[in-house]
Amino acid sequence: MSSKPNVTMPFLNPNVAGSGQAMQRASDSKEFTTDKPELIGTGAIKYDAGKPSVWRGVINYFPRALWQVAEISTFGAKKYSWAGWEGVEEGFERYKDAQFRHALKQAMGETDDGDSKLLHLAHEAWGALATLELHLRKLEEANEAVEFEKLLADPAFGKVI
Repeated sequence: MSSKPNVTMPFLNPNVAGSGQAMQRASDSKEFTTDKPELIGTGAIKYDAGKPSVWRGVINYFPRALWQVAEISTFGAKKYSWAGWEGVEEGFERYKDAQFRHALKQAMGETDDGDSKLLHLAHEAWGALATLELHLRKLEEANEAVEFEKLLADPAFGKVI
């Protein structure tokens, strides 16, 4: 556990570090740090507070589980192809079905998948990640479409200056 205080520190302009302007907060900046206040102006800080802790919060928490999911991905790539899963018709629904087939097999006492010889739980986790990824991509596409529609509705769009 970190002993760093959970304090929001101002944004530092790297061009003026060490000057009196170093403590100014950029009005549009959302960057902040949990580093010690006395380090402000030294450059020995990192603006990563509020950002996801990928190493500490995912890789370091679940190394064995992620290794198993990587085994599932490798098995699938050998059986089908790398990234082939992304183009499967009705992928979200079909991967949800597969995820829960593996969950049911696990619940019935079968630990390993008969085809891959890998854990049903790992297949289930892979399915959860695949469906989450497909869902997030769909949300991004929808957001991009909404932004494009807003752009088209803008009377200034397309006018030649």
